[in-house]
Amino acid sequence: MQTADMPSEIKKSSGMAFELVFKEPSKDAIRSPIQSPPKQISLEELKLKQEKAEERRKQTEKELKENLAKQHSLIQAAKAKQEEYNNTFKQSTSEKIREKEQKLKEQREAQQKLREQKKIELEEQLSKVRANAAKIKESGEADTMCTADPTRAQ
Repeated sequence: MQTADMPSEIKKSSGMAFELVFKEPSKDAIRSPIQSPPKQISLEELKLKQEKAEERRKQTEKELKENLAKQHSLIQAAKAKQEEYNNTFKQSTSEKIREKEQKLKEQREAQQKLREQKKIELEEQLSKVRANAAKIKESGEADTMCTADPTRAQ
C-alpha cells in the first residue's frame, strides 16, 4: 500500500491521466447521519391532516365522477347521432325501395296493357284474315262450280 501523502498516477489508453491521493480517513470525515429531532405532533394536527387528506380524496373522487359524467354524455351524444343517422338512412332507403317498387309495378301494368292491346289487334287481324279466307273459300267454290277447270280440281 502507498503512503498517505504519496500521489499515484494511473494512465489510460486515451491519453488522459488521473491523479489519486490515498489518505487515511480522518475522524472528521466520518460523520453520523444527521437526524432531525422527532416532531411532537398533537392530536389536533393529526385530525387536521386527516381532514385535509379526506378533502383531497373527496375532491379527486368528485373530479373523477365529473370526468366520467362528461365521457358518458359524450357517448350518449354519439349514440344519439348514430341513431339519427341510422334512422335517416333507413327512411331514405325505404323511400328508394318504395319508389323502385312503384316504378316496377307501373312498368308491369304498362307491359300488361301493351300485351292486351297486341292481343286485341292480333285477334282483329285474325278475324279479318278468317273473314277474307271465308270469302275466298266461298268465291273459290263458286268459281270451281262455274268453271270446270280440270287442272284446278286436282
